[in-house]
Amino acid sequence: MSDDLHPAQVEALRKMTPAERLEVGMAFIESMRELRAAVLRQDHPEWTDNRSLRRSASLSCMLPHNPIAIFAPPLHRAGMRWMAVGSIAANAYGEFRVTNDVDLILVMNRGEAARLAEAFPETDFYRPPMEVMEIEAERAQRGHFNLIHHQTGFKADVYLAGHDALHAWALERRRETTVAGVKVWLAPPEYVILGKLEFYREGGSEKHLRDIRAILAVTLIDRKFVESTVESRGLAEVWSNCISGVSGA
Repeated sequence: MSDDLHPAQVEALRKMTPAERLEVGMAFIESMRELRAAVLRQDHPEWTDNRSLRRSASLSCMLPHNPIAIFAPPLHRAGMRWMAVGSIAANAYGEFRVTNDVDLILVMNRGEAARLAEAFPETDFYRPPMEVMEIEAERAQRGHFNLIHHQTGFKADVYLAGHDALHAWALERRRETTVAGVKVWLAPPEYVILGKLEFYREGGSEKHLRDIRAILAVTLIDRKFVESTVESRGLAEVWSNCISGVSGA
């Protein structure tokens, strides 16, 4: 069990589907945005334009109505193959937490960069120049760029699948779900755990270990696959340290 989750929380989360956990997580994000708007309303009673107030709250907190709804529909329209990883997937498989970015694994070759650029017009999004996306698309591993929504400041970290065997494994096993009427592709929980182990090894942020422990407490996973993969990717020590905080592991 996660050290950070009460048994009653674990029980409640286990009763939900991944889509239901995401729905609650998105509602939590919206409630934080509304809370910020309420504080601004108190601090600035002269602000009578409700749209300006709500926009200021979103920009200052970087919390849109539904972050998934910002990035998923353009990807679908462009016919891109993708999956959500990182904190969005961790919300689906574990506990809720506020995030100000979306992590995506995207399959894109050099010739598809123009299609992605068309799906995310510069009037609505920051995106790198076309030549940068084309260069990143040609990398065998670690291709990466950002997309940023102008109105809210919400950011997508886009990691290109390249030739990474683990990315390919996960893309074949991604899960389709629907959140607030928007179709979402989720990476399998085993991949989310492995990705967070790698991010923890690189940066040392404890949030990754907390997310992993919550996933282990809430979601059934293929432990044999995870344990064999941590060995092959040099993550065995990090994994051992992580599960030391999970009872019954």
